[in-house]
Amino acid sequence: MAYKHDYNKILTSLTTILSRLNDGDALSIKELAEKFNTSARTIQRDFNEHLAAFPIYQEKKKWKMQ
Repeated sequence: MAYKHDYNKILTSLTTILSRLNDGDALSIKELAEKFNTSARTIQRDFNEHLAAFPIYQEKKKWKMQ
């Protein structure tokens, strides 16, 4: 059951991140790590692995959507 819980947490964080980026928000790794109660390294991995196919980019330590 722990796996399902982790999967739901990851899915929730990824959809929240994409939604906010789509709304025009500029997001920092630190802010997201605090919001989702996880490490900055985990959030960075999410951007590098799970969100790499989306039109997002980093500018001045903030992530944005093209």
